[in-house]
Amino acid sequence: MSVLGQPLDRTDGLLKVTDQVKYSADNPEAKLAHAVLVTSTIAHGRVASMDTARIQAMPGVLLVMTHETAMRLPNGGKPNAEPPVVRGLSLLQTDEVRYSNEPVAVGLVVADTLERATDGARKLQASIRYEAATPNTDYQRAKSTAYQPEKMMGRPINTQRGGENARHQGRKRARDLPVCRWRFWMQRFGLVTCRTCCHGREADRPVRLVLERPQMFGMVANRPRLCQNAWT
Repeated sequence: MSVLGQPLDRTDGLLKVTDQVKYSADNPEAKLAHAVLVTSTIAHGRVASMDTARIQAMPGVLLVMTHETAMRLPNGGKPNAEPPVVRGLSLLQTDEVRYSNEPVAVGLVVADTLERATDGARKLQASIRYEAATPNTDYQRAKSTAYQPEKMMGRPINTQRGGENARHQGRKRARDLPVCRWRFWMQRFGLVTCRTCCHGREADRPVRLVLERPQMFGMVANRPRLCQNAWT
Protein backbone atom coordinates (compact mmCIF):
# COMPACT_ATOMS: atom_id res chain seq x y z
CA MET A 1 0.00 0.00 0.00
CA SER A 2 1.23 3.50 -0.79
CA VAL A 3 0.59 4.79 2.73
CA LEU A 4 2.93 2.26 4.39
CA GLY A 5 6.11 3.89 5.63
CA GLN A 6 4.85 7.38 4.83
CA PRO A 7 4.55 10.13 7.47
CA LEU A 8 0.93 10.97 8.14
CA ASP A 9 -0.36 14.00 10.02
CA ARG A 10 -2.93 13.35 12.75
CA THR A 11 -6.12 15.21 12.00
CA ASP A 12 -6.21 16.57 15.56
CA GLY A 13 -2.44 16.90 16.01
CA LEU A 14 -2.11 20.64 15.37
CA LEU A 15 -5.06 21.45 17.62
CA LYS A 16 -3.61 19.41 20.47
CA VAL A 17 -0.10 20.85 20.38
CA THR A 18 -1.48 24.41 20.15
CA ASP A 19 -3.93 23.89 23.02
CA GLN A 20 -6.96 24.48 20.83
CA VAL A 21 -8.62 21.06 20.96
CA LYS A 22 -11.74 20.69 23.10
CA TYR A 23 -12.23 17.65 25.28
CA SER A 24 -15.53 16.53 26.79
CA ALA A 25 -14.53 18.13 30.11
CA ASP A 26 -14.16 21.51 28.37
CA ASN A 27 -17.82 21.80 27.37
CA PRO A 28 -19.73 24.42 29.40
CA GLU A 29 -22.79 23.48 31.44
CA ALA A 30 -25.16 25.63 33.47
CA LYS A 31 -24.88 25.28 37.27
CA LEU A 32 -21.98 22.87 36.79
CA ALA A 33 -20.38 21.44 39.94
CA HIS A 34 -16.97 19.78 40.03
CA ALA A 35 -16.04 16.51 41.71
CA VAL A 36 -12.62 15.25 42.77
CA LEU A 37 -12.01 11.68 43.87
CA VAL A 38 -10.26 10.90 47.13
CA THR A 39 -8.47 7.57 46.89
CA SER A 40 -6.78 5.28 49.38
CA THR A 41 -3.12 5.69 50.30
CA ILE A 42 -2.72 2.12 51.56
CA ALA A 43 -2.86 -1.13 49.60
CA HIS A 44 -4.94 -3.24 52.01
CA GLY A 45 -7.03 -2.64 55.13
CA ARG A 46 -9.99 -0.48 56.04
CA VAL A 47 -10.88 3.15 56.66
CA ALA A 48 -11.17 3.74 60.41
CA SER A 49 -12.17 7.42 60.39
CA MET A 50 -12.12 10.68 58.43
CA ASP A 51 -13.08 14.28 59.16
CA THR A 52 -15.95 14.83 56.73
CA ALA A 53 -17.65 17.51 58.84
CA ARG A 54 -14.74 19.93 58.48
CA ILE A 55 -14.64 19.43 54.72
CA GLN A 56 -18.40 19.84 54.37
CA ALA A 57 -18.15 23.21 56.15
CA MET A 58 -15.55 24.57 53.70
CA PRO A 59 -16.70 27.41 51.38
CA GLY A 60 -18.22 26.18 48.13
CA VAL A 61 -18.34 22.50 49.10
CA LEU A 62 -21.72 21.04 48.13
CA LEU A 63 -21.29 17.38 49.00
CA VAL A 64 -18.83 15.00 50.64
CA MET A 65 -19.70 11.45 49.68
CA THR A 66 -18.05 8.49 51.41
CA HIS A 67 -18.94 4.87 52.14
CA GLU A 68 -20.89 6.19 55.15
CA THR A 69 -23.09 8.62 53.20
CA ALA A 70 -23.36 7.14 49.69
CA MET A 71 -26.74 5.81 48.58
CA ARG A 72 -27.17 2.11 49.27
CA LEU A 73 -27.15 -0.04 46.15
CA PRO A 74 -28.83 -3.44 45.64
CA ASN A 75 -26.68 -6.30 46.90
CA GLY A 76 -24.20 -3.77 48.26
CA GLY A 77 -23.17 -2.88 44.72
CA LYS A 78 -21.75 -6.37 44.19
CA PRO A 79 -22.10 -8.02 40.77
CA ASN A 80 -23.91 -11.31 40.41
CA ALA A 81 -20.65 -13.11 39.58
CA GLU A 82 -17.52 -13.39 41.68
CA PRO A 83 -13.87 -12.84 40.68
CA PRO A 84 -12.10 -13.94 38.54
CA VAL A 85 -15.16 -13.78 36.24
CA VAL A 86 -15.54 -10.07 37.02
CA ARG A 87 -13.65 -7.56 39.11
CA GLY A 88 -15.07 -6.30 42.35
CA LEU A 89 -16.76 -2.93 41.94
CA SER A 90 -15.67 0.20 43.82
CA LEU A 91 -18.96 1.96 44.57
CA LEU A 92 -18.50 3.40 48.09
CA GLN A 93 -20.47 0.62 49.78
CA THR A 94 -17.88 -0.60 52.30
CA ASP A 95 -14.92 0.61 54.36
CA GLU A 96 -12.65 -2.08 52.89
CA VAL A 97 -9.53 -1.08 50.93
CA ARG A 98 -8.34 -3.68 48.42
CA TYR A 99 -5.59 -1.86 46.53
CA SER A 100 -3.68 1.41 46.60
CA ASN A 101 -5.41 4.38 44.99
CA GLU A 102 -8.85 2.78 45.28
CA PRO A 103 -11.91 5.08 45.62
CA VAL A 104 -13.81 2.36 47.41
CA ALA A 105 -14.32 3.76 50.90
CA VAL A 106 -12.67 7.15 50.85
CA GLY A 107 -15.03 9.15 48.71
CA LEU A 108 -15.40 12.28 46.68
CA VAL A 109 -15.79 16.02 47.21
CA VAL A 110 -18.21 18.08 45.09
CA ALA A 111 -17.87 21.88 45.05
CA ASP A 112 -18.92 24.88 42.98
CA THR A 113 -15.42 25.24 41.46
CA LEU A 114 -12.71 22.75 40.55
CA GLU A 115 -10.23 24.54 42.81
CA ARG A 116 -12.48 24.24 45.87
CA ALA A 117 -13.25 20.60 45.12
CA THR A 118 -9.54 19.85 44.78
CA ASP A 119 -8.72 21.65 48.02
CA GLY A 120 -11.46 19.79 49.87
CA ALA A 121 -10.35 16.45 48.46
CA ARG A 122 -6.75 17.02 49.55
CA LYS A 123 -7.80 17.98 53.06
CA LEU A 124 -10.15 15.01 53.32
CA GLN A 125 -7.41 12.64 52.23
CA ALA A 126 -5.05 14.08 54.85
CA SER A 127 -7.64 13.49 57.60
CA ILE A 128 -8.11 9.77 56.92
CA ARG A 129 -7.00 7.23 59.51
CA TYR A 130 -6.60 3.64 58.36
CA GLU A 131 -6.42 0.23 59.94
CA ALA A 132 -3.79 -1.13 57.59
CA ALA A 133 -3.26 -4.80 56.83
CA THR A 134 -0.38 -6.51 55.05
CA PRO A 135 -0.97 -6.57 51.28
CA ASN A 136 -0.09 -9.59 49.19
CA THR A 137 2.46 -8.14 46.76
CA ASP A 138 4.94 -11.04 46.42
CA TYR A 139 4.08 -12.78 43.16
CA GLN A 140 6.19 -15.89 43.77
CA ARG A 141 4.70 -16.42 47.22
CA ALA A 142 1.15 -15.81 46.01
CA LYS A 143 1.60 -18.22 43.10
CA SER A 144 1.81 -21.16 45.52
CA THR A 145 -1.83 -20.53 46.54
CA ALA A 146 -3.13 -20.13 42.98
CA TYR A 147 -6.12 -22.19 41.93
CA GLN A 148 -7.82 -22.99 38.67
CA PRO A 149 -11.46 -21.95 38.38
CA GLU A 150 -13.77 -24.29 36.53
CA LYS A 151 -14.90 -21.73 33.99
CA MET A 152 -14.27 -18.14 32.95
CA MET A 153 -17.28 -16.24 31.64
CA GLY A 154 -19.05 -19.55 31.07
CA ARG A 155 -16.23 -21.06 29.02
CA PRO A 156 -13.66 -23.76 29.88
CA ILE A 157 -10.39 -22.45 31.27
CA ASN A 158 -8.07 -24.76 29.32
CA THR A 159 -8.18 -25.20 25.56
CA GLN A 160 -5.70 -26.95 23.26
CA ARG A 161 -5.00 -26.80 19.56
CA GLY A 162 -2.45 -28.79 17.59
CA GLY A 163 0.16 -31.11 19.05
CA GLU A 164 1.81 -28.93 21.64
CA ASN A 165 2.28 -31.77 24.14
CA ALA A 166 4.02 -33.96 21.58
CA ARG A 167 6.23 -31.10 20.51
CA HIS A 168 7.51 -30.61 24.07
CA GLN A 169 8.12 -34.29 24.85
CA GLY A 170 11.74 -34.80 25.90
CA ARG A 171 12.22 -31.07 26.41
CA LYS A 172 12.52 -29.44 29.75
CA ARG A 173 10.80 -26.32 30.96
CA ALA A 174 13.52 -23.81 31.66
CA ARG A 175 11.66 -21.43 33.94
CA ASP A 176 8.60 -19.28 34.33
CA LEU A 177 8.94 -16.00 32.53
CA PRO A 178 7.10 -13.15 34.24
CA VAL A 179 5.04 -11.09 31.85
CA CYS A 180 3.50 -7.77 32.79
CA ARG A 181 0.50 -6.84 30.68
CA TRP A 182 -1.63 -3.74 30.66
CA ARG A 183 -5.04 -3.15 29.21
CA PHE A 184 -7.78 -0.61 29.64
CA TRP A 185 -10.82 -1.87 31.50
CA MET A 186 -13.86 -0.29 29.97
CA GLN A 187 -15.73 -1.49 33.03
CA ARG A 188 -13.82 1.10 35.05
CA PHE A 189 -14.97 3.92 32.79
CA GLY A 190 -18.51 2.69 33.36
CA LEU A 191 -17.98 2.87 37.11
CA VAL A 192 -16.76 6.46 36.88
CA THR A 193 -19.91 7.31 34.92
CA CYS A 194 -22.12 5.52 37.44
CA ARG A 195 -20.40 7.23 40.36
CA THR A 196 -20.75 10.66 38.75
CA CYS A 197 -24.46 10.10 38.16
CA CYS A 198 -24.90 9.24 41.83
CA HIS A 199 -23.11 12.40 42.89
CA GLY A 200 -25.14 14.55 40.51
CA ARG A 201 -28.34 13.13 41.91
CA GLU A 202 -27.25 13.83 45.47
CA ALA A 203 -26.04 17.35 44.66
CA ASP A 204 -29.15 18.11 42.55
CA ARG A 205 -27.09 19.64 39.74
CA PRO A 206 -24.82 18.43 36.93
CA VAL A 207 -21.47 17.17 38.23
CA ARG A 208 -18.26 16.79 36.22
CA LEU A 209 -15.71 14.24 37.39
CA VAL A 210 -12.33 14.07 35.63
CA LEU A 211 -9.76 11.53 36.76
CA GLU A 212 -6.34 12.89 37.61
CA ARG A 213 -3.48 11.20 35.79
CA PRO A 214 -2.20 9.23 38.84
CA GLN A 215 -5.72 7.92 39.44
CA MET A 216 -5.82 6.26 36.02
CA PHE A 217 -3.38 3.48 36.86
CA GLY A 218 -5.15 1.96 39.85
CA MET A 219 -8.73 2.08 38.62
CA VAL A 220 -8.47 1.79 34.87
CA ALA A 221 -5.33 0.36 33.34
CA ASN A 222 -3.87 -2.34 35.58
CA ARG A 223 -3.93 -6.06 34.79
CA PRO A 224 -2.46 -8.79 37.02
CA ARG A 225 1.02 -10.11 36.31
CA LEU A 226 1.19 -13.34 34.31
CA CYS A 227 3.77 -16.08 33.75
CA GLN A 228 4.57 -17.93 30.56
CA ASN A 229 6.49 -21.18 30.26
CA ALA A 230 9.79 -21.28 28.36
CA TRP A 231 10.99 -24.60 26.92
CA THR A 232 14.53 -25.68 26.06
